Amino acid sequence: MEVLCTVCDASLPCEAAREAHDRGKKHQKALEDKKRLEDLGKRSIFVRDVPDFAQKPVKTALEAFGMVERVIPSKKAADSGVVVFTTEEGAQAAIEAGQKEIGSIMAKIAPRKMDFASPKKEQTKKPDLTDVFSVIKKGDGYEEQIERIFQRYGLQEKEIIRRREAVAKLERRIREYFNGEPVLVLFGSTITGIGMRNGDVDVTLTFKKSVEELLEDAKEAGTDLRDKATLLASVPAAFRGRRIDPAELGQLTKSERLQIMTRVMNEIRKDREPLSGLAPIHNARTPLLRFSYDSIDFDFTVDNDISASKSRWLREQILVNPSLIQKFLFGIRIWALSNELLDNGQSRGHFNSYMLNLMALHFMVMKAYLKAPEEGQEPMALYRLFREFFSWGVLTKHSDLVHTSGVSYDSLHAGKALGFDPKWDVLNVMDPIDLTHNVTMTVTPQYVSLLKQKMCFSLAKMKKQKTNFAEILSIPGQAAPSPKRKASPSTKHV
Repeated sequence: MEVLCTVCDASLPCEAAREAHDRGKKHQKALEDKKRLEDLGKRSIFVRDVPDFAQKPVKTALEAFGMVERVIPSKKAADSGVVVFTTEEGAQAAIEAGQKEIGSIMAKIAPRKMDFASPKKEQTKKPDLTDVFSVIKKGDGYEEQIERIFQRYGLQEKEIIRRREAVAKLERRIREYFNGEPVLVLFGSTITGIGMRNGDVDVTLTFKKSVEELLEDAKEAGTDLRDKATLLASVPAAFRGRRIDPAELGQLTKSERLQIMTRVMNEIRKDREPLSGLAPIHNARTPLLRFSYDSIDFDFTVDNDISASKSRWLREQILVNPSLIQKFLFGIRIWALSNELLDNGQSRGHFNSYMLNLMALHFMVMKAYLKAPEEGQEPMALYRLFREFFSWGVLTKHSDLVHTSGVSYDSLHAGKALGFDPKWDVLNVMDPIDLTHNVTMTVTPQYVSLLKQKMCFSLAKMKKQKTNFAEILSIPGQAAPSPKRKASPSTKHV
């Protein structure tokens, strides 16, 4: 009969196997980790209703109950966080008090809820939609409502600064193992500024040239390099004695480079650094290493300059008219999350935020909406922008078109126009940096149909209410009305 170990979340074939499992090192370590977390939970409290949650004032105020070891701002809400005391008694005294004045604010105090389940990465980190609805109710119109959601859930400057500080610390540690002054380059939402504050941090290890170019330079110069077998067989501690030459990585596959970095990161972790949860993902389009460092979740890649270039390009588009474009793209993300268009745990088929960003920017360039308003000109209303984007999405037969930064080619002639022999899919949105890459190639017909359906429903709701962004969100407990009539037949927009 199958037996489950709730500590390790492992399924065992029989009770005899359970006894052997319980004596094992992994189980013993899991028990130690659980005990450590339980102890941490007893010494911790949850504090809310503190605007900006500045760590120093929070620590100073709460030391009235006992010595504070650490203050951890929440990644989900800007006005809350966790405070860890050095003793259980300090936390208990704070919980019994129930509140504490911090500056001019009376903060609420509650026990910290701890989850002792095996850590598994969520497919999509998203805000509580019921809470989003309550935030929206306090605003008037799309502009103010989306701004309120962004202030509560969007990536703010202080989080970006904290991410940069963590990356700088990690970069210093990585340089202990490499020659050539490697640089950790941030990309993704940290650069574009339109991500969620609880999202992962995208970072890539780069050098002055690509590792393939550095390998060619080293061969021409006759540099003494370790061969591939020696490099892969070396223990990580040896890399401190003889650091890794970036050119040596040029001999390795992308997956092997990640293997080396996983071992280096594990060695850094052993030096009592706040690094945990190392999880290499070798089957991704670009192999990546996931981990938590300084309580921040990272997606780490090696020599991935093209992704960094894409983020810089997207940031440049946003800066053309940031007050409009940033809110529009962030609003589209919230809308897509609420309508279950993003990752729902399936391995493929769904949209991601980058795909939707490119679709939205393509539409704005095509309609000449990307430019900033001229002096004296009324700025474009977000309501109108959403309505026109949804109309375009519903009426366009996307399988017949290829979208490339403002120009939609007929798929029959797009290959000649773009200069390569293509294979088109149900949706074709080309990457602005690499025009041969269709970023939506993995989206299934079912998700394209769902996108059109959700856009159609939203258009029907917008006819009734023009000033309430919540109307086009699928909020729990609110039934989405069906459109009164079917959409017009699909037409091409070239």
